[in-house]
Amino acid sequence: MAAQGVRGRVSQSDRPQPQPEPQAQMAYEGVTQPDQPQPQPQSQLEHQAQPLGADALLEALLAGLAPDEAASALAQLVNRASARLHTLSRAEATARKEQPDWPQWAQLQNAARALVLHASTCRDLAARLASRRPSSPP
Repeated sequence: MAAQGVRGRVSQSDRPQPQPEPQAQMAYEGVTQPDQPQPQPQSQLEHQAQPLGADALLEALLAGLAPDEAASALAQLVNRASARLHTLSRAEATARKEQPDWPQWAQLQNAARALVLHASTCRDLAARLASRRPSSPP
């Protein structure tokens, strides 16, 4: 049992520390943790079998695109992703009314709604950039 202080409180060092979720222990690509060496793939095949991170997916999406085309592709992706996030958060907020986690879902829905509005503006502006690109001769 933990030792109690003068006023009957458990000291900070005696409290059990929460263990991180297994998913939270996953390292993000490009981020290193100083006390834990990052595992290196043993072969190129093993590296290809690992799931791609968001940055790797974006690199693959943008490979070989001109800057205006890349802007358009990213803006379209952000627009669609924000619309899906808004749809998901709205459905979850509706389903969780009167539950303790409802406020978090409602806040996410509100933020996602604002994101949809900004993302659609970005998409429209990026489309203008792509439409002004001089066409290549036949």
